[in-house]
Amino acid sequence: MLFSVIIPTRNRPRQLQRCLAALASIRYPKDNFEVIVVEDGGCGDPAPAAEPFREKLSIRLLLQSHRGPAAARNNGARNAAGRFLAFTDDDCEPEANWLQAFEAAIRARPDDLLGGTVRNALAASSCAAASQLIHDFTSAQYNRDPDAARFFPSNNIAVVAAAFQRVGGFDEGFQLSGGEDRNFCDLWRSRGGRMSCAPEAIVWHRHEMGLRGFVTQHFNYGRGGFSYRLARLRRGAGPVPFEGWPFHLGLLAAPLQTGAKLSLTVLVALSQAAVASGYFYEAIAGRRPTVSAAD
Repeated sequence: MLFSVIIPTRNRPRQLQRCLAALASIRYPKDNFEVIVVEDGGCGDPAPAAEPFREKLSIRLLLQSHRGPAAARNNGARNAAGRFLAFTDDDCEPEANWLQAFEAAIRARPDDLLGGTVRNALAASSCAAASQLIHDFTSAQYNRDPDAARFFPSNNIAVVAAAFQRVGGFDEGFQLSGGEDRNFCDLWRSRGGRMSCAPEAIVWHRHEMGLRGFVTQHFNYGRGGFSYRLARLRRGAGPVPFEGWPFHLGLLAAPLQTGAKLSLTVLVALSQAAVASGYFYEAIAGRRPTVSAAD
């Protein structure tokens, strides 16, 4: 078996069904990949959501206590049968050639951590559009050289399973959704690993949220950012490098430069205020983040 597709989830059967429906429609030999769904301590059973796809997909369901998406991804990886691991989230819908694109990239660059393209599936949602704009801007900055990338979100990455295990997987001390992927990418690069883009491996992110959810998401990103700082200090990597004021000012100006609506400019500014608040909340509280659902 070539691929194990790993999906962390928690109490989101509707989103999970959409993700599984997309995977059931991909153009890839069904006996060459499995899907591992890891329920992160939710109150529901993911089996009913998976049942309609059992004839089209090889699905395994794993249950764990509520320890966060980093632990859920590691749990899936430990139980994977595939030579390659592909990670996505329950609110993402891979395109039909997703695994084909990742396979081609892995065979060309077997030692690399590979990151695909994430697109917004909710164009009519201002909050989703703002999140996508932030993602696009940061990806363009971090990954100027697609063959020497610096950061990929964990909802669309692929890697050789043995290499993932050698690095040690995701740091399970990150119990929020946010920061664990930055830390993993940083750890990968610090151990000599290279990261490269696989732009044809596309997932559509269907993150349904209102304003409160948007602010909470970015507040938690800030909390995760503080945990990332602590993780770097623990392994002797030093403080997180400051990206510079041009980066941060450029992010705030990005909506205007792309001709976006004024509301997106306001949302981007609000997101950065929420990130800063979450970061300083953790710094002042002096405690690790509590467990949160997968993003």
